[in-house]
Amino acid sequence: MSEETGGGEAGRAGPDTGGLAMDLAMEEARSNPSLRDEAAAFLRNQSTLVDIQKHHLHEQFKQLRLATLSQRLTVALKFATGAVGVAVLLFLGAVVWNASQASGLVVEAFSVPPQFSQAGITGEVLSDDLNSKLGVIRDTLNASSLVRAGDVSVNRDNEIRVEIPETGISMGQGWHYLRLWFGHERRLRGNLRSLDDGRIALSVALDDTNPLTVAGPSGDLDRLEQRAAEHVYADLDPGQFAIYLRALGRTAEAYAAIERGAGSPLWAAFARRRDPKLALARSRIVVAADPKGMTAHRELALAYLHLGHEEDVLREAGVMQTLPERDQEARLQGRSFAALVAESAFLRAAELGDFLQAARTDCPRCSQGGQGLRQAEYYARAHDPAQSRQLIAEVLAQGLAPETFNLTRSSPNRARYYLSVATGNWQGAVAEAHAYIAVIKAEAGRSQLLDAIPGTVTSPMLSVALAHTDDFKGAHAAADGMPADCYHCLRARGQITALEKNWSGADTWFGRAVNAAPSLPFAYSDWGKALLDRGDADGGISKFSIAHQKGPHFADPLVYWGEALMTKNQSHLALAKFAQANQYAPNWGRLHLKWGEALFYAGKKDAAKKYFTRAASLDLTPVEKAELAKFIASEQIAQR
Repeated sequence: MSEETGGGEAGRAGPDTGGLAMDLAMEEARSNPSLRDEAAAFLRNQSTLVDIQKHHLHEQFKQLRLATLSQRLTVALKFATGAVGVAVLLFLGAVVWNASQASGLVVEAFSVPPQFSQAGITGEVLSDDLNSKLGVIRDTLNASSLVRAGDVSVNRDNEIRVEIPETGISMGQGWHYLRLWFGHERRLRGNLRSLDDGRIALSVALDDTNPLTVAGPSGDLDRLEQRAAEHVYADLDPGQFAIYLRALGRTAEAYAAIERGAGSPLWAAFARRRDPKLALARSRIVVAADPKGMTAHRELALAYLHLGHEEDVLREAGVMQTLPERDQEARLQGRSFAALVAESAFLRAAELGDFLQAARTDCPRCSQGGQGLRQAEYYARAHDPAQSRQLIAEVLAQGLAPETFNLTRSSPNRARYYLSVATGNWQGAVAEAHAYIAVIKAEAGRSQLLDAIPGTVTSPMLSVALAHTDDFKGAHAAADGMPADCYHCLRARGQITALEKNWSGADTWFGRAVNAAPSLPFAYSDWGKALLDRGDADGGISKFSIAHQKGPHFADPLVYWGEALMTKNQSHLALAKFAQANQYAPNWGRLHLKWGEALFYAGKKDAAKKYFTRAASLDLTPVEKAELAKFIASEQIAQR
């Protein structure tokens, strides 16, 4: 045991031999006084050794800290260098990307003889003149077209004189070359020179192609510049230039220009204004070439609208609302895209009987007067004659009525026609329909443009109005020219025969109308009304139910559905239909009249008075006024 213990102690003492030596020396110095001086010297040596070791360790720690700091600085410098490199690459990428987005027309400084420069007509002045005239064309187009015309600018690159070191190239020149390499700008160059006969000649060329030289007296420079500017724009965009010519009343030139832009939506649009069937054929070609193009589908929708193919109009309006903005060409994004979306929303609302929404939908392409008259028409069709009347009066009082007619907008006569229908003034409706036809014919003769075909638009309006005045001979005469595949024409024939109480004939025409446009609610509602008028309430309710399914925001079938329920002594059920219809035609006098009647028959006479009072404050037809007077009189008798 003692051996094991001794071995263990020796093992533990091994690592600290210096300390053991010091202990032995101290012990021997205490026992031998002669050795004390040697022990003190030994201790001093040990202390010095420790100081040296501490200093050495301190220096080592300093070197270690410096090495760590150096490594950190090296890493930071590498990161900074990398960040600067990435920033430079991003900057260069942004510059190249911006250069690649450069588009539009750039007018270079023209070459002119010294004598013109001395007279103040320098190359810069000439390019400024052409730039201004091209800008006028652009502004005219932007006011007349859905498409935003491209920018026109004068080349000022050489005015930026910041030099790029060691290249001798200015910043402006560098940017100029980048746009040339990566951009899509088109450049107009030209010159002005004197001719031997004392005249001057102005030459222009767009991208050095299709050059034009015009000559004339030296005092005729402004006219020569205008001719040159128009030539350039016609070359730049034949379709848009055709719109510009049409806006100036230069119709023949407009049609000649549009033919140079074959295959574009405008190519189809111009055909629509003369031959809707040709427009339909062209629109189909355009859509096949650009199935994601908003304007292509718009032209197809309008071609169908002019032909009376309402089911197809609804389908194309729906397609337009699904097309994303990113798939449209750059000039059709932003404001132009929003305008197309608004137009598709309007077409869809109008085709589904959501007249209140149609009245409230903005018309970005309309003039102030055109917007007001379109609103007036659709407020009237939403059974709000007071609002319609006010809008028409405001437009006319301010002289804002548009001079030309467009089917997707309105005119004073068209708006007043629907106002007359809403108030039951059928004689007035006949007069407005005749005036409306005269306006369209006059416009067609004046401008050689026709935005509506009387056989599909005005003939149904006139024939129905005549039938309501019991002029059935005139109604049939007006209907004789209507196409057999026109939805509203088929509806009109059904309404005429129903007013004649030719019930089987009415069923035939309404059936054909339903087949022509099964997704629209109007023919179903017309048919239900005819069935109700002949005493078939259940048959009427069946059609009103389908009409409501097709056009959930169309108030007419809901009101007539409620009236049908009342004939079945189910006035309590009719109340829900009237409440629902009130969301879409809140100012319809007939609605509030029938609502009051339903409450009256349901035994809620106090509540009925509220609706009778409301009906009395709104527009009513002569028949409806007599009906209201009867209820008021009966209630007064009851109170006695």
